[in-house]
Amino acid sequence: MTDYNEGQKENSGSHNTYFAGKTGTGKGQLSGWAKEHGIASGNLKVFEAHASQPAHLEELFQFLFPNGFLLNYDSLQILDSVLEQFDRGAYSDGNVDKTDVNELYQMLDEGHHPEKRVEKIEELLDSNPARSLKLHLQEVKEKEVEIRKRIKQLREGGYKYNDLPDTFQKSYADGVNRGFDVEVLVPISDSMPTCDVPDFFTPFAIPINDYARHEQLEEGLKIIFGNQYEDYSKIYDKVVDDSSSFEDVKNVESLGGKEYIQQGSFAGETFQVTETNIEDQQLEAFQRRFDKLFSTRGIVCSPDFEHRLRPKLKDVMLDNEPDIVILYTGFLSNDPLRKFVITYFLETYEDIIQNLKPSEVTKLDKKFVVSGIEAQEWVKESNGAGQNVHDRVPRIQVDRMMDNCRHFNTEFWFDVKPDKIHDIILSKASDRFATSMNEGDVDEFSWNSTFKTEYKKAIDHIPYNSLDDSYPELGYGFVYLEGTSSVPDWKRNGRKQYGHRMPTPRMCVQDPVDRFSMDNFSFFLQFDRWDPISFQDYQRQLFKEDWESNAEPYLEEEEKREKRKQQEEEEREEEMKNLRKNAAISKLETKVEKNGEVPDQWKSMLEEVRDEMIEDDIIEEDFSYRTILDYTKERREELKEEFETRRPDDFDYQEVARDLVQDKEFVFGGSSKDDKQVRAKEFILEEFPECGERAAEEDGEKAADKAVRMLQTEGILNNSYQTQIDRDRFEREISEAFEFAEFETVEDEVDAEEDQGSSSESNTQEEDVDEEPEEPADDSGYRTVKITASVPEFKGPYLEDYGPFEEGDVAELPSENAEILLNRGKAVKHEESEESEGPGEEWRCNCGAINGPERSVCRNCTKEYGEADPVN
Repeated sequence: MTDYNEGQKENSGSHNTYFAGKTGTGKGQLSGWAKEHGIASGNLKVFEAHASQPAHLEELFQFLFPNGFLLNYDSLQILDSVLEQFDRGAYSDGNVDKTDVNELYQMLDEGHHPEKRVEKIEELLDSNPARSLKLHLQEVKEKEVEIRKRIKQLREGGYKYNDLPDTFQKSYADGVNRGFDVEVLVPISDSMPTCDVPDFFTPFAIPINDYARHEQLEEGLKIIFGNQYEDYSKIYDKVVDDSSSFEDVKNVESLGGKEYIQQGSFAGETFQVTETNIEDQQLEAFQRRFDKLFSTRGIVCSPDFEHRLRPKLKDVMLDNEPDIVILYTGFLSNDPLRKFVITYFLETYEDIIQNLKPSEVTKLDKKFVVSGIEAQEWVKESNGAGQNVHDRVPRIQVDRMMDNCRHFNTEFWFDVKPDKIHDIILSKASDRFATSMNEGDVDEFSWNSTFKTEYKKAIDHIPYNSLDDSYPELGYGFVYLEGTSSVPDWKRNGRKQYGHRMPTPRMCVQDPVDRFSMDNFSFFLQFDRWDPISFQDYQRQLFKEDWESNAEPYLEEEEKREKRKQQEEEEREEEMKNLRKNAAISKLETKVEKNGEVPDQWKSMLEEVRDEMIEDDIIEEDFSYRTILDYTKERREELKEEFETRRPDDFDYQEVARDLVQDKEFVFGGSSKDDKQVRAKEFILEEFPECGERAAEEDGEKAADKAVRMLQTEGILNNSYQTQIDRDRFEREISEAFEFAEFETVEDEVDAEEDQGSSSESNTQEEDVDEEPEEPADDSGYRTVKITASVPEFKGPYLEDYGPFEEGDVAELPSENAEILLNRGKAVKHEESEESEGPGEEWRCNCGAINGPERSVCRNCTKEYGEADPVN
């Protein structure tokens, strides 16, 4: 499998090969092993003619990763996280520091032998690391032990040729494998992903006139034209030449009509024959055929389009690099279109190699292998007359090429399932390798009955998928069928001849396909080996050059797609913004609640919030502190408002007023209203620390006013807030009196009536807008009492002056003041005689107060009607 011809030397013995077996039995591993050794030895250049799924790329990308690379890659990611945690002050309760972990990181990153890496990890584990760090180190150790185990299995149990380099044994996860170059040729289409992709992708389009320019190309037209190939190919030959563009073919109906052909002369006369060139209906059908496959899809271009398959394919055939060339059709969802591209690739390959110049032939210093992964997907078993043209054409193309492959410096290798592959491959492949099969699969082979019987006996004796069970991870046994006509006795020497074990890329690497999807190739872009490219750049070039006015549907769709993408991105960003904002607010609320207050400066607390969000992977490390500031601005204002206005459940400003009248600092302190209110606020904050500043200020004003009125009623304060008694007397008499006194008031009742705006009928009659504004508009809040002890002058709730009063005086006072005097025993209720009547008319006292006709005593100065010198 690794012999090759120098240059274009005739290869008389074709060595086409197929690897047969059921799914999962290792046929891909076996062919991968053969390709790996052939490429590493410098003998082969592989052309993967079919790869339409990510799983196909998986088998090919395994060449790019050395032993245990992905396991080691995971280990490095764990250590990256550990080192970040060290920077945040984590793991301080252990004896392993950041320098030790850095040293381990360097050993993994530089590809030291797995044994040394495991020893270093065990050394750190024995050094008593912090508990959480120990768990991370143990996880890293598991992965490194697995790498060590795999390499040991390869050395002890892997089948190998001593004269071939084994890159699987030499390489220990030391970065991306530089021993292989891969180039992925991909047709430009409208369904390419919009994400950034690695630059090992090489986009190309197919010139519309290639089938007119190159004689080997015709099978692709059969896929396009189907059963009408004969008719439509004539139209193609007439309307397409070396200079035809894709736009010409799309507008081919303009070439219809009559064509005048000069035939010659007869009897000295010239004549002209008129011949119908192309019927309009044929042109329309021809156009529909092209539109069906290519309109708004891409794929096809004009001959002067820069990105074409042919020049690129010729370059890689003649150059030493790359080693593996892949035709990837996974972005094409249309099956006929995919088969058309595969057929065009094979036809172009055949045409190039058959038409090389002598100077170019000398550059062919390697054997070419055209490989097919899961080949039955595109070279299907014959299905009679009902087989689709796009299935039939690739089979015909491969049939012809396999007949002539010895002239092409080329071999064909196919991975297939025994019951799916076409007979054409079975009959023209001289080397056959059968991996583990079910007994029924044997009947699918073109073997004689004796051979099949003996093979089934071998399967019964030793299952091919287990062998001796020593190293099941190393792949599967296989049967080498070349030149054999029977199966030797399995028990005696069958295992030596048929039971080889292969060290394979898949076994060493695990599945790299899990690291990417069709919409995300970021795994490859993490390595310096590949730069990102955008497929959209190639699409725009193709459509701009070839589609012109007809590109509108594509451009509109692309614009819609970009808008959808932008809208989705905005929605995702808005969703993430809300998530981050809610997280910031939640963490801030928790901290404020824990502290029991809002800070004067928020910066320190918001920086703590930001650090916690980074640690929880809600935001990146470079996330702006100012953004956190903006997120929480409104909530910070609300929190400040809540804390300033909150009141304890048991808080009552009237109770505070009762306490203030006994507070010496309040009684003997400042001699102004503001001083009393300031002291009241301080008193509330001392007694109720959880009360907010603004609430303390608002309720302090009310409590101070109430307490002042109490003290004025008692004669302790005068109207100028000056103290009328000394401290000793206050402590000896007054303080005790206040301590046991009940200060029940009707203030709540008065306030409620004021809120409702209620007024009595008599009050309405007495109301006069021209009178003094300080008089109350509603006298329902007044009570008449008889004074039983002297009372000094005091102010009412509306700042009116009352008193002084002597024993026996009858006074109409605001209800609040009257209630205080009644409770203190300085007044009793005044019971007016039911028979007593007022003067019967409204009258004004010489003190200025207006009294109703039912009043016989002035409401202000308590003078009786006859004594007051009334003014009517």
